[in-house]
Amino acid sequence: MVDALRSAHRIVHPDGCVIDLHPTSDRPTVEVGGRVVGHVASGDGPIRHAGAAIAIANAIDEGLFAVERRERFCFHTYGESHTELADHIRTTWKNGAIDAPTLQRARTALRSEPGASLRVTERVVATRLHPVLSPSP
Repeated sequence: MVDALRSAHRIVHPDGCVIDLHPTSDRPTVEVGGRVVGHVASGDGPIRHAGAAIAIANAIDEGLFAVERRERFCFHTYGESHTELADHIRTTWKNGAIDAPTLQRARTALRSEPGASLRVTERVVATRLHPVLSPSP
C-alpha cells in the first residue's frame, strides 16, 4: 500500500486529497440487539488492516501526505437470519467466517429477543490526506 500512496502522491492535484477507508485491526463483532454474542473470524484480516495503518503512517513520515482529518466509526452489516449473515460473510469477506458456537448464541439470542436486530460490527477508520509539496531543488 505504500507504493500505492507514492503513486497517488505523484498524480493527485496539489489542491486535491486522498481518502483512505479501511477496517481497524479490532475483531468484528456479531451482535443481537446490540449485545455481542461472538466475533467474526477473519483470518489474516487484522494483520492486513494493521498494515494499512502502518502504510499511511509511513507515507506521512516520508513527507508525502499530511492528515487533514481522521474519523473512526462503526460499520454495520445486518442480516435477516443467522444463516443469511454467515453466508454473506463467508462469500464476501476474504477468509471471513462466523463459527458454529457464535451462530448458536445468535440463534438463541434471536429466539429470546423477537424483533432484535442481528448484525456484524466492524470498526473503520477514514483518513483524508492532503499531499505535501516536495521542496524545490
